[in-house]
Amino acid sequence: MPITNYAGYSLSTSEKLLGEKMAIMGLGDGGAHVGFILDAGFPTWLLTHWGKHENKFAMPELIRRLTSDTANAAGLGDRGRVQPGLKGDLNIIDWDELDFEAPYMVKDLPAGGKRLMQGASGYDYTIVSGEITHRNGKPTGALPGKLVRGQRTGPRSQRDCRRVSRSSLSQASSAKAYQAARRG
Repeated sequence: MPITNYAGYSLSTSEKLLGEKMAIMGLGDGGAHVGFILDAGFPTWLLTHWGKHENKFAMPELIRRLTSDTANAAGLGDRGRVQPGLKGDLNIIDWDELDFEAPYMVKDLPAGGKRLMQGASGYDYTIVSGEITHRNGKPTGALPGKLVRGQRTGPRSQRDCRRVSRSSLSQASSAKAYQAARRG
């Protein structure tokens, strides 16, 4: 196997690597190299290129590998699945509209530092801890997320499980109904 994943100007090595069940599809460098690499667009590229355009991987497989597989690999056992008692973070995606824009550079870091940014479309809702944080790709102003410290092995307290499960699943059901009405 070649040492790089783009040998001969082909993504065939990448396809072979992604086909390995032990490969983790959703980890990046956390923004360590923001001036010359853009990992933030990887999930959208993965879904559109390998799932939508090339049809090499089924959407449920890609979603599972980006969510629960990645969460489990990072020791976050309370995330990555829609299930009562687990953290209720969701993206409601319009598969037909899913796409990304060309990367662009912004200079908004201290001392004039620059970083790459990239927009995407097709993300109708992002729900974090039961609150809609993005609607049609635009922030709502809600910031319910918190810094994660240490491993998470399972459901949180019963009180938190009831609150997050009911809220998240209710909002997801509303978003799903919205999607059905839009397509109908």
